[in-house]
Amino acid sequence: MLCEQGIDLQQTIVSTFGGDHSKSKINPLTLQHDINMKAMKELHGYCHAVKPVTVALINQQQLSGTLSTESAKAKIKSNVHPLMCHLHELILSSSLGDKNVEMLVEAERLCLMLGGSRVTFCKSGKDRTGMASTLEQSRQLGERFGCGMSISRLLRDANIMRVHGCRLMVCEKNIGRKVYSINKLQAQFLPTVFRPPNEVCEDLLKKDNS
Repeated sequence: MLCEQGIDLQQTIVSTFGGDHSKSKINPLTLQHDINMKAMKELHGYCHAVKPVTVALINQQQLSGTLSTESAKAKIKSNVHPLMCHLHELILSSSLGDKNVEMLVEAERLCLMLGGSRVTFCKSGKDRTGMASTLEQSRQLGERFGCGMSISRLLRDANIMRVHGCRLMVCEKNIGRKVYSINKLQAQFLPTVFRPPNEVCEDLLKKDNS
């Protein structure tokens, strides 16, 4: 299954102006939503196959807070798997122009809960991928090791990994420099949790096209 969410300047342009699909019947504003809807259906079927709905599972989700609302309980009655309630709501309630970062985070969490393997990848596999990987690692520190889940703690530890971790080595192998190919202007169009620290941003004016 594939979950997809654009987060950069190009996504902002498409969300604002609709993009150019004059040569194609595919509307870029609805394509992403259709991909995520298909992924949700496939993942929903997998949840029912791997973790059949039982009273114990429902009670477990209620204790964790996942099913604390009446809307979540209603989803179970409509055959939405308890593990899928939050992701189901995020995908269906998001407008086409939203940068639905929380959807990506919830898909990551659900994959882990189901014991699955997952790949996070952007166009080049180094910049937005690096931001996503370090954000997930920081989230895991909070959820699994009790380091706290405040946004300030998440960003602090993610940024430490972005500056000193192995993601910059990937960039260096790709472009020959330990910087992300995101300049300070481009970074302003990224969701806050996906922005690289200034000291590892690309120069605003580059001498080449790397």
